Amino acid sequence: MFVADVRSERLFREAEDDFFYFKNTESAVNKIKQALTYAPCMLKAILMLANIFVLEGNLTQALELYKKAETLSMDNTKVLAGLANIYEMLNENDKACEYCVRALNSIKDISSPLKMALIELESIVLMKMNKYDDAKRLIDDSGYLLSSNELVRLQAGTVQFMKYKQELDERMKKHNIKVVK
Repeated sequence: MFVADVRSERLFREAEDDFFYFKNTESAVNKIKQALTYAPCMLKAILMLANIFVLEGNLTQALELYKKAETLSMDNTKVLAGLANIYEMLNENDKACEYCVRALNSIKDISSPLKMALIELESIVLMKMNKYDDAKRLIDDSGYLLSSNELVRLQAGTVQFMKYKQELDERMKKHNIKVVK
């Protein structure tokens, strides 16, 4: 067992070098897959491979890997946040919101930079779902979680989005355009 862990760790570190320093995605993916043959439950390798798939636009494979990671570590904030992001990209907004809430609840470090990103993601998803009051309530209720600078930035982004949405709605009315779903 120890030898397999050493091999998988070495391959993982080589994959990191290949991906981040040498920009060789193919080699990185191959090494991560090989590392996972030695240690199939190596969470950091699973997450790195999933993130590579996200960057390549292969959301189906990324989702499969994130779901596998979730079975290994159900309350891992990074796993839950990753699932929230993938579901948002797949326009599965209810699931994206669910995972945002779970990820926020799993944050143990009050100063975690993920909290701002998760609140922002959830508010964006709520606005995509036309739940503007819920998005506003989320941001208003998040004041105790965020620094004053983070809260101001989040509120400014929300206001900008809502103004854009309002302008778009007005232009659509003016030209008698209707969205068909």
